[in-house]
Amino acid sequence: MIRRYAAVGAPPLFLMLVTLLLIHYQSLILDTLWDGRLPDAWRGVIFHLPLVLAATGVVIGLRMGSGGVVMIMLTAGVVTGGLNPDGFFNYPLTGTQRAMPTVWVWLLPVNYLLGRWGLGHSWRSRRGLIVLAGGLFWAGGVLTVGCAGREANIVKRAVGWAETLPVDWSTMLTLWDGALPALSVAVYLIVRAIRWHDPVCAGLGASLVMLLPPVVKSLNGLSLAIVAASAVLVMLVGILESMFDRAYRDGLTGLPGRRALNDTLPQLGRRFAIAMLDVDHFKRFNDRYGHRTGDDVLKMIAARMLRIPGGQAFRYGGEEFAVIFRGRAARQAADRMEAFREALAQAPFVIRRVPRTSQKKRGSRTTRTSSRQRVNITVSIGVAMPQKGRKKPSDVLAAADKALYRAKKAGRNRVAA
Repeated sequence: MIRRYAAVGAPPLFLMLVTLLLIHYQSLILDTLWDGRLPDAWRGVIFHLPLVLAATGVVIGLRMGSGGVVMIMLTAGVVTGGLNPDGFFNYPLTGTQRAMPTVWVWLLPVNYLLGRWGLGHSWRSRRGLIVLAGGLFWAGGVLTVGCAGREANIVKRAVGWAETLPVDWSTMLTLWDGALPALSVAVYLIVRAIRWHDPVCAGLGASLVMLLPPVVKSLNGLSLAIVAASAVLVMLVGILESMFDRAYRDGLTGLPGRRALNDTLPQLGRRFAIAMLDVDHFKRFNDRYGHRTGDDVLKMIAARMLRIPGGQAFRYGGEEFAVIFRGRAARQAADRMEAFREALAQAPFVIRRVPRTSQKKRGSRTTRTSSRQRVNITVSIGVAMPQKGRKKPSDVLAAADKALYRAKKAGRNRVAA
């Protein structure tokens, strides 16, 4: 569980820490490198870096075909462009007179939520078009209201009906310089990131925290540019991490996939063992109970494989899995896989769905059993280690696969080493 939290929270926390250090030691860095004054060439690079990162994110979103990524990065570009003293909005950026416009406190959280909702959908799909149209419409309305300077009156009218309630909503909405809406959405995104291991939500939540008005209102121009670039970069890292997960992690079981296994094999040292696992009679099980129940079986097995001591589990394909043991754990690979097999065979799997028809011909009668039927799931396992003439990881993997088929031919539900 700690590794799960660290995997999703480490990149945003690291970027936020680096941002704090850069802001804190900004004067020391300037004095050391440029005699206390930032050169004009570097000023142009740093102050336009947020827009460059946002444009890169838009290109990535178009290449991914994700309307949500495009919406998120367009919003980030508009906001960070407004914070840029050399940008296209040219807001005052000196001392306490400069502050993020109140309207942006509403623009960021709403468009971030819209973008997350359309993350896995093409910008040409129905949901993708809704996300883009809704986000652009909301951004246009919010910026129009902000430029006209009427945001305070609109907020007052919006909450006027609630003046009779015991809660002062107008005060709540303007609490902490109007940061309450963005902070609430940030908390929601962070909780979702931890619960569902979602790096995009982690990046969005960290970005909202970085761009809160109390955070940016007292910063000078250079510090604000650093914060804006970090706010866009943390989202970009989350999106890239999500792309990596899609490429290397199996979407059904959550285990690393075959591509990740192929990349791991060349990194193994001299002491390792590989186990290949296959679910017994899985095709017959799918034909009887349906593919959705079969998927539940695979997810259950994958969850149990994560608890194998010293083992790193992969989904090899279909109903086949692979487990890699390194170092001292390699000598105990067969014993640990035997313990896994025995525990799985003794734990009944509860089927909550009605099985499929026993005969596929039209008009045949459907076989119905209890909606909570208990069945036993068994697996066959083959284990192999490097030996003389078989030291390459690919050869050991092939040997484990041959051992797996020996286990299946010997009657299944057993380990062959």
